[in-house]
Amino acid sequence: MSIWKTVGMMIVALWVTEPLELLAQRAQSCDSCDACTAALGVSEARVEMSGDLVHEGEGPCIVIRGADARLDGLERDIRPVGGTATVGVRIEADGVLVRNVHVMGADVGIEVAGSKRVTLFHNWIQATKSGIAADGAEGLRITRSVVQSGAVGVSLGAGGKTACVENTPFSARGVVIQGTHISGAGTGILACDTLPVLSRNVISGNEVGVHIAAPAKGPGGEKPSPWDPCACAPEITEASAGTALFYSSGCHGCQIHEEWLPDLKSRGHDIRIRETGPENRLASQEFDVFIDRCLPQIMDAIGIPGCVPNYGCLSNDLTLKVRSGEKSLERETEINSSADLAHYASLCADAAARNYGKGTECIRHLLMDNTVCNNRKLDIQTAGLSGQWAGIGNACKTTEKYGDSGASTGACTRACDAIPTAPEMPAPRERETRLPPPPPISAPVEKPPVAPVAPPVPPPVAAAETGAAANPEAAAASPLSNRVLIGIGCLVLLVVGGFIWSRREEDGSA
Repeated sequence: MSIWKTVGMMIVALWVTEPLELLAQRAQSCDSCDACTAALGVSEARVEMSGDLVHEGEGPCIVIRGADARLDGLERDIRPVGGTATVGVRIEADGVLVRNVHVMGADVGIEVAGSKRVTLFHNWIQATKSGIAADGAEGLRITRSVVQSGAVGVSLGAGGKTACVENTPFSARGVVIQGTHISGAGTGILACDTLPVLSRNVISGNEVGVHIAAPAKGPGGEKPSPWDPCACAPEITEASAGTALFYSSGCHGCQIHEEWLPDLKSRGHDIRIRETGPENRLASQEFDVFIDRCLPQIMDAIGIPGCVPNYGCLSNDLTLKVRSGEKSLERETEINSSADLAHYASLCADAAARNYGKGTECIRHLLMDNTVCNNRKLDIQTAGLSGQWAGIGNACKTTEKYGDSGASTGACTRACDAIPTAPEMPAPRERETRLPPPPPISAPVEKPPVAPVAPPVPPPVAAAETGAAANPEAAAASPLSNRVLIGIGCLVLLVVGGFIWSRREEDGSA
């Protein structure tokens, strides 16, 4: 075998084992309502808005018809002007993720038209009728968003009305709203066809904060009950509501964290790591799809130097590092040592034990740790629940037919003292010019759809910010692992050596 053939094989090996995880599946950009709709009409589409969109027509600006499609607004606006029955984004497919989209001034901000397993993450919505409207949207997940104004902030099964029709059939199991700020609406959350799980939301400054009307049995006789598919039945192995999920890319900083795992697991801590390397390609893709669906803030941080290693917990939504801008991160907790990770894993397990059970009785509380305060008429109003799934750890003042578990009748556990303010609307992100997307990776039918594993390679971080001795996490600041750097060095040596060897052969033959 010639030296040049060996060099060629080395190049192929390096490409197969690393770059797809480092460079990721690129998203295509769109700059108009029609262009975005067309791009999101195919399965597994990955689309980013390249600028603000002005919608001058009627109905929806963007319609998503591709199953398992992903739309990232990159903190840009959709602004309907002059039309009627306007909608910012309408979702007509299952498994869709919409994140970082701002809808300003539509009649309905985001409409979920009976689609299943939809996740709405980090969206900013100002609407006149409904911020988010969903009918029969099984498995809908709304997380870390801001909804302001509208007759109804989040409408679940109301069919465009501002009150529930009596005995609405149960048609949407698994609806979860968490970490979301809702204000300025007639009713903050109006639930008619589902029993939603509400956790860590701030619902303030509405006429009525939360109104939940117990639906009738479903068309097939299904009895209404709350459910959280992410926490109650995770679609990855060795995971439960109390598992600390460790997002690793195999970088040096991640390897430091991986060294802590054997001892922590031997002491009973429940930590599930994302497998890396070419031999675990399908397993890592499964992990990424699940995180995209259930803890999207982790995937949203991908691309910022220092974003890995990262951790997330389903039972309390506490995440180590989250994006706070184009190139910056915020910490929700500190994990700089084995002891820190042990504490984090314990918090996750404790929250699961408090809030979740097993099997069909997984959900113990409809409302968990929400702040529902300063709503002008009522904070919390329920109808037909008969005390089932009483809340826990909530703050409220005025209620009707509602009381927290362990609290006096018609009261919440906490008083309405300090009310968290809504976060400021983030500035648009800018994307660098990128190469066309590589072809998608095919997977067996039984596996989940391919999701992005990592973003384009970001610029390196200054050495002062990445010293592993000072902070082991900082060693992950550059996405290139030591294995890649060593491989590149070997490749250079092989090329130089091959050149010298071929010159010697030429001299000898002469």
